[in-house]
Amino acid sequence: MPKFLLPVFILALVSLAGLGYVVLKLDPEQTSSIILFLVTFFFSLTFALSLVFFFVHKKLFFKPRAFDAFGSVITENDLRLIFRTSFRNAILLAALLTILLVLQRFL
Repeated sequence: MPKFLLPVFILALVSLAGLGYVVLKLDPEQTSSIILFLVTFFFSLTFALSLVFFFVHKKLFFKPRAFDAFGSVITENDLRLIFRTSFRNAILLAALLTILLVLQRFL
């Protein structure tokens, strides 16, 4: 596992714990708890999906460009590029799902 993913794992766990707290402990009828739910939902979904997208993309679709005598060489820059792409896709999907949740709640 690359070292640059450690903060993302920690943020994903903290945001999922925050989402669990918001869902289980706060009153769902207050406006502030609805906004807090939407924010924690967005962040937890973003970090969790970015990790899922990263590992799926790395395992299934990644073709390394450099080879040596022992096989393919995966550099840290290649992994960072994959993570940036997966993080961007996770942000877009989390924003879409959060907007759909807001539209379902208020329309």
